[in-house]
Amino acid sequence: GNPGKTGQYGIGFNSVYHITDCPAFISDNDVLCIFDPHARYAPGSTNVSPGRMFRDLDSDFRTQFHDVLSPFLGNLFKMENATMFRFPIRNAEMSKISEICQVPVSDQMVQNLLDKLRSDGAELLMFLNHMEKISICDIEKTTGELNVLYSVKANITDTDRLKRKQFHASVLDSVNKRKQLGQIPVQQITYAMDIEDSEGNLTTWLVCNRAGFSNMEKV
Repeated sequence: GNPGKTGQYGIGFNSVYHITDCPAFISDNDVLCIFDPHARYAPGSTNVSPGRMFRDLDSDFRTQFHDVLSPFLGNLFKMENATMFRFPIRNAEMSKISEICQVPVSDQMVQNLLDKLRSDGAELLMFLNHMEKISICDIEKTTGELNVLYSVKANITDTDRLKRKQFHASVLDSVNKRKQLGQIPVQQITYAMDIEDSEGNLTTWLVCNRAGFSNMEKV
């Protein structure tokens, strides 16, 4: 895994198994990955290789597996240069045969997760380097239209975005080269971040990132 990224399909990603037995994602609208620990849902999945990856999703594949691809909502979201995750909720029937969790996920459990995301979204954006907006939406049953229920966005200048990118590239370089603490260059960046939500709430934060130690005797 990449030491400069959170998770990389490790503990963080595995948390999705609290609500699903078969997570999947499409990347760049051309690669479909299905995780299937039970070797039960993805065609060709086995206990040795519990999942499948399909590359170069041509028209024949999209026609044959339309029911698999349509829940990724490619008609509502831009899929190119993006990654769309899908977590089929573990229902009562699935929970009876699940070896991961025998507790079905109720509508109220999902709502509680969304409420938590809504209340914590602004703070989350301060600590996420590759995400600047969180939206909670639903789909109108009759029209199929996407309704934004709530959104929160972090705004920083292009100059500060570049400065942050360079800082984290330097930190990643130190990690990849397994530098000792004393070899890590001392560096610090500060930038302003405005966080505004769809309800008109606006807060401004001064964010400081620092790496390295100026006095190793105190470490």
